[in-house]
Amino acid sequence: MALVRVAEITASGFRVARTPPALGRPLLDQDERKGAPPVLVIAYEEWQRRFDGDPAIIGRQVRLDSELHTVVGVMPAGYRFPIADTYWVPLKLDPNDYERGEGPWLAMFGRLADGVTLDQAQAELTTLGLRSAATYPETHARIRPRVMRYTRPFMDLDSPALVWALRAVQLAIGLLLIVVAVNVAILVYARTVMRTGEIAVRTALGASRRRIVAQLFAEALVLSGTAAAIGLTIAGIALSKTQAIAEEMMGDSGDIHSSLPFWWELDLSASLVAYVVALAILAAVIVGVLPALKATERGVQANLQQLSSRGSGMQLGRTWTALIVAQVAVVVAVLPFAAWVAGESLRRAAVKPVYPADQILRTWMGMGVLVVPPGGDPA
Repeated sequence: MALVRVAEITASGFRVARTPPALGRPLLDQDERKGAPPVLVIAYEEWQRRFDGDPAIIGRQVRLDSELHTVVGVMPAGYRFPIADTYWVPLKLDPNDYERGEGPWLAMFGRLADGVTLDQAQAELTTLGLRSAATYPETHARIRPRVMRYTRPFMDLDSPALVWALRAVQLAIGLLLIVVAVNVAILVYARTVMRTGEIAVRTALGASRRRIVAQLFAEALVLSGTAAAIGLTIAGIALSKTQAIAEEMMGDSGDIHSSLPFWWELDLSASLVAYVVALAILAAVIVGVLPALKATERGVQANLQQLSSRGSGMQLGRTWTALIVAQVAVVVAVLPFAAWVAGESLRRAAVKPVYPADQILRTWMGMGVLVVPPGGDPA
């Protein structure tokens, strides 16, 4: 006996998903009729894990809760629609069994027709809702149907306060990264400037400008590539931990709002890795090639004279001076915000709940699955 996620779904749900099963068939309209034999469609992962990938799984009986179901199909790998389900049974719902305004809670999913926008679908649904309210004012007067994106129940970003909070956090993180980037750029530039004498000597010995620039670019590329690799590694570990924590917190209660959807995967995509690689190359060009070009644009005599005239000091151009000024300004602007966030966090952590949280128990009931071997006793 084990707890599993079971979705009671209509046959139209499989038509909406437009994903054919890997084995057998999906649920059909006749499976929803009263008196129809109980059937079941299972996920590919469940087929492999619980049934060892048995090719004769179609027609096998599985007990869900207290009722035997016949397996009629296996969905492809990764299919968990609509939320994170692994078993699908027909939704046998007769409106005559309920009084108007009563009945079980249902989640409805649909697919927009080609060329139809959300606003157009909302207008049509609003018309239907008003018509229903006029027909049944005692139960439907306050019902206002609304079209939402499929991701909306899991990523509700319509709250202005939440949107502004996320933007503020993103802005603060972005400014912090800019400060770090400017620091690194200035250090690399300073290192290049301090090597002006070396560059002048190498030029005098016959090294071409192209070769010197290529070497400095390679050094900067190694630096930026190493930083990118470390960043991707840390990000991958953090995303993996975040995914595990989110799954643990959400649990598996069967509620649409308490389970991560099957498409929710926090990992490093190929496009993200390509973006980071491109940024690493761009950073190498900015902090390696540009200072190298500036350092080699003058002749050997000019570089040696400049080096001897300034001694051990270093002069920054207007651009780098402006970057330093901007960096200080950003730090001054971010520090009060960081102090406020830290203070709010400490204040909220010190607040004691008005109820005994350690004496509250949360639990739920789930459906069990019992595999009945061929020829075995299903009782």
